[in-house]
Amino acid sequence: MTNREKVLTFLRSILFEDASNSEIARRLDIQPHQQVFQITQKLLSDGLIEGKQSEREWRFRISTVRTEEVSAASEDVREVSVQLA
Repeated sequence: MTNREKVLTFLRSILFEDASNSEIARRLDIQPHQQVFQITQKLLSDGLIEGKQSEREWRFRISTVRTEEVSAASEDVREVSVQLA
């Protein structure tokens, strides 16, 4: 699993909570800290996570828009499966 995948998996595991780059680096043991910063900035620009900078610290969480899209897509798949059965 890549560090990018680890970060996404971690943020999904804390679904409606958020975490700073420092917390992510510490919890996932990713070094250097700058690597976590680069990963979260890329995920943010890709729209996979949400981020907010408060003072000197960024806080990230899984994107609620993406979570809603995935839920809606899953519902569509279930609906089609029922119709095919």
